[in-house]
Amino acid sequence: MRKEVSLAALIVGAASLSPSAHAGGIGVVGNVGLRQDIAYYYLPDGEQGRDKQIRPSNGIGFELLLGDRTDKIQGLVRGNLLVDSPVKNPDLSGESDADEIIHPDYESDEVKSRKTGAVAVGMQWAIWGDPEGFQLIANSLVGTGFITPDNYEFLYLEPAFGFNYTMDERFQLNVNLAATARYRKGLSMGGNMYAGFRYLFD
Repeated sequence: MRKEVSLAALIVGAASLSPSAHAGGIGVVGNVGLRQDIAYYYLPDGEQGRDKQIRPSNGIGFELLLGDRTDKIQGLVRGNLLVDSPVKNPDLSGESDADEIIHPDYESDEVKSRKTGAVAVGMQWAIWGDPEGFQLIANSLVGTGFITPDNYEFLYLEPAFGFNYTMDERFQLNVNLAATARYRKGLSMGGNMYAGFRYLFD
């Protein structure tokens, strides 16, 4: 995982030194969404069971947009704090020996939401519209959640579609819907809605 983090840092550093870094913008962004997670339990014979759940998540962070606003393709760097709600106790209603099944108390007061620092790099494509006004866009980001207190690092990929709306030449509203694929010991899927506000340099 350290190699992935080093690669992401290298890409961010290279992008910040490129000529296009003198154009673009900086902004804040927030997200809400859903993700897949697993509550583990153990059957009387010692076999491990997995209860797949859909849980909410949210986050807040910053974005760097690299490149002139009239470019069809711009670089995009996002850093954010992700907050994942914990799983609930597994649903064992279909198990005949539910009283003998063992699992952690996932709903105890000691189980908190998981907070992860993440960074992602990618591209934003202009699909249609006026870069000085309303514009349909698509973006694709690859990143890593690497600042975590419980060694829960993961990689993720997010393709998204949305729009930009530029006001007074310098201020831009950005909204997009993203499909989120995380990988940590296995693939899990989810989705996020991002909304942000940017200040444009160029």
